Amino acid sequence: MNQPNGKGFSLEQISRLYPLLYSGKQLSEWSHLFDERATIVIVKDGHPPACRTLIDGMREQMEYAAENEIFVEEWHNVEIRQYGRVAVMKADYVLAADHEIRKGVDVLTLCHDERGWLITNLTFEQKELILR
Repeated sequence: MNQPNGKGFSLEQISRLYPLLYSGKQLSEWSHLFDERATIVIVKDGHPPACRTLIDGMREQMEYAAENEIFVEEWHNVEIRQYGRVAVMKADYVLAADHEIRKGVDVLTLCHDERGWLITNLTFEQKELILR
C-alpha cells in the first residue's frame, strides 16, 4: 500500500481506500488507515454504545470477513469536513455478506500529524439488517 511522499494519505484517498480495502478483506492494510490507539463505537437500537479499541475489534472484523465469501462494503453520500488538523468523514454504508445486507452510517474522526491523516475514531450505526 503506497503512501504518497511517505506522508500518509489524503482525506479523499482514505474515503476511497476504506471501503475498497475492507471489501477486499485486506484488513491488515485497512487497519493502517487508523491510529494504533483508535477506538470503535458501535451504536444499535436498544443497546448502549459498545466501545472498544481498534486492536480489540480487529479479531471480530477478521472473523466476520473470513466467515463470508461475499463481503462487499460500499459507501454513498460521503461528506468530509476539515477543521484544521481535525476532520470528520461521514458515509452511508451498505455491507453485503453471504446471508445478510447491513445498512447504516459510518462517522470517522481523523487527525493529521507528521504521519498524515489517520482515523482516531470510527463510530457506526447499523440502521437496517436484511436477511437473505
